[in-house]
Amino acid sequence: MTTNHISKKTQGDITGALHIMVIVLSLALIVWISIDTFQHISYLDNTAYMTFQGWVCAVFMLDFVAGLIFADKKWQYIRHRWFFFVLSVPYLNIIAATHWQFTGQELYFLRFIPLLRGALALSIVVGYMTSNRITSVFMTYILVCLAVIYFASLIFMEREMPVNPAVTGYFSSLCWACLESTTL
Repeated sequence: MTTNHISKKTQGDITGALHIMVIVLSLALIVWISIDTFQHISYLDNTAYMTFQGWVCAVFMLDFVAGLIFADKKWQYIRHRWFFFVLSVPYLNIIAATHWQFTGQELYFLRFIPLLRGALALSIVVGYMTSNRITSVFMTYILVCLAVIYFASLIFMEREMPVNPAVTGYFSSLCWACLESTTL
């Protein structure tokens, strides 16, 4: 079936549903990564997480492909959204399957790549939901700031807790992230 036989409304419904799935799955990844970080669980050894992360990346790729299929100007779509596809590749699954060796710190940062895709999708949805461009930019800015503070606090806790006695738990790393974000 070609896209000529699918109405614009149906195309919009399909892409809208995929966007919602991307956001929900991104939030699920955030929760899973947070729980694993708090419990010091190695995610490469956690087959449930790796399977879930692989399926999430597959949905992200499906979202990109559906948008490409329904786009009127395919090359323009690719030019503006190629980064979404790059973020959708299941790098952790590829690393696990090929047995490439990375440090724990490198793997921890690679784990956040699918979340970037979700953050980008969420900013697009915020753009659609707001009434004007200024509100859209402001809401996206607030959303990105909150996401950066949260992810920075997780990373800080993961890296500093073993070596810094001042980091006693998540609250101290969250305080650090808030302090750094407001002073920088």
